[in-house]
Amino acid sequence: MNKWLHLFIKAEGKSVKAEFLKKDTVIKLLEDLIIKPAGTQVATPWTSTHKNELVKDNLVYVIDGKVPVEQGKVTEMEQVLKYNYVPKLGKGVNVRYVYNNSELRPTLGLIKDGLQVGTAWGSSRVNEIVKDGLTYVLDIKNLPTESGRVTVDSQEVVYKYVPKLGKGVKVKYMAGDKAIKDELELVKDGIQVGTEWKSEQVKEIEKDGLVYELETKSLPTENGRVTADSQEVVYKYVPKIGQPIKLSTCRVIKKSVTLRL
Repeated sequence: MNKWLHLFIKAEGKSVKAEFLKKDTVIKLLEDLIIKPAGTQVATPWTSTHKNELVKDNLVYVIDGKVPVEQGKVTEMEQVLKYNYVPKLGKGVNVRYVYNNSELRPTLGLIKDGLQVGTAWGSSRVNEIVKDGLTYVLDIKNLPTESGRVTVDSQEVVYKYVPKLGKGVKVKYMAGDKAIKDELELVKDGIQVGTEWKSEQVKEIEKDGLVYELETKSLPTENGRVTADSQEVVYKYVPKIGQPIKLSTCRVIKKSVTLRL
């Protein structure tokens, strides 16, 4: 009686792997995932689970709706699951410039809706803003976060401002190099830059019994706005010339008187 010995050799199959690609490109967002290595026995079952989101270089991607078959068996042919991803779109970033909740300039749309989540952004400061003639400066003690990345939520960068304080305005009344009237503090230090001011003329001034009149040919600038520098309004005066005094003459007639005793 013949006896036969049957030897069975395990059939080795090819690998099963997953690729994670940016849709419509050959750009790989992750290293290939080996689900089953080459040499695994043919017919060995395998399964795969996709990732809904991937992050590469801080940018976020979401899986495209078409997912490959995620289960099967090892075969003598290599199997490649291709997962395609598209950028995840986020919300915008707006920049506001405010003083006491009042908008000093229109909101700046720094980033529009629809940019990829993870995209880096940065905002630039505006150190001074002029509105309605008044000047405001950035409140550096309350600076916002000035850089970040796009997210699924809207973001705001709010710059806060305070009034820029200027120097005063003084009025002088001069006859030559001599002051003939006390200096007037028209505007004190510490008033907001851009605040309007106006000076009024004094036509005549009397000092030490003498009268001076305004020199209208050399009038100073009589109105303006507060600045970061001190300002002076200098009115110039000249002596007021009067009419000459006429003296009348009197004739004295001497008469002699004779007295009889």
